Amino acid sequence: MLVLFTIAPVLIYLSNPYPTKPLNLAVGQKGTSYEVLGRHIATYFQRYGLQVNLVQTTGMQEGISKLDDDNSAINAAFMTAGQPAPVAWSGLVSLGSVQYSPLWMIYHGAPPKDPRDFIHRKIAIGADGTNTQALFRALSGAFGYQVTDQANLLKIKHAEAVTLFNSGLIDAIFIVDGIDSDNIRSLLQNPENQIYSFSRAEAFTWQFPYLSKLVIPRGALDLKIMRPNEDTNLLATSTTLLVEENTHPYIQWLLLKAIRDIHNEGDHHFSPENFFPARLDSSVELSEIADRYYDSGFPELVKYMPFWLAVYLDRFWVVLLSILAVILPIRELWSVISDLKSK
Repeated sequence: MLVLFTIAPVLIYLSNPYPTKPLNLAVGQKGTSYEVLGRHIATYFQRYGLQVNLVQTTGMQEGISKLDDDNSAINAAFMTAGQPAPVAWSGLVSLGSVQYSPLWMIYHGAPPKDPRDFIHRKIAIGADGTNTQALFRALSGAFGYQVTDQANLLKIKHAEAVTLFNSGLIDAIFIVDGIDSDNIRSLLQNPENQIYSFSRAEAFTWQFPYLSKLVIPRGALDLKIMRPNEDTNLLATSTTLLVEENTHPYIQWLLLKAIRDIHNEGDHHFSPENFFPARLDSSVELSEIADRYYDSGFPELVKYMPFWLAVYLDRFWVVLLSILAVILPIRELWSVISDLKSK
């Protein structure tokens, strides 16, 4: 009993039952849906007494690079399926996909007959190092067109692109972002802005398996003026949340819970209730906790006690086994010594 009461507190302390460090989450550019989601996550974590610091970057690739850098404070970041290639990363795991990010091609004037027409217009294609530009390059490459230094292809940030487009200074804008993005919402509010419908969406998803086809139904944006005036096909990638492999288990569980609740509390434009988080992109290995979540959900104990305690007790059996591993040999040794004394 003396050993039990001496060792147990030490093992519980070493098992780190509750996180003490804040989560530093890279959210990309200002006004993106990733920043919006990050704000929701930060507010959600505040309910549980935890801090989330949002770090803006030039794009997702910079956020992931900092996440992969041992000298960086970033310990979580978003990644879109298909970009960038994760083969060089180490120590990063996925918590699964958290939203769809459509490939918005928004333009002024008459609709083009073919998506290749945009290549010759004055169009913003995303700043260097962004998933937006990477996907524009991928789609252009499928038509045999290489993006280099063409003057009509503007490699600028989303906020600047939206300003230029709304001012009529450019013909079109290409953005990969969620519909909750401040930038996308501002573009959709103007009924003069047209959304390109990918008539051959299935062909693109065949060529790029990480893309999905989504549909904005006729009249979904505005029933009064029936906008759009026909079903609009979008291409979309999925957005995944990455964390460091050694991220505290409670943080991982709470992130999964936050994504589920935030999704359910929001508008389900492209996915049903309880759809996210989801196991959509397998390019990065799932964390052990995420893998368990997708197999069996949250620990059963969360129904009966505070979330952090339920999560800790759920993994307390590891601590208990450690205690038994110490106590049982001592108990056997004590039994042997007692037997020897009695003889």
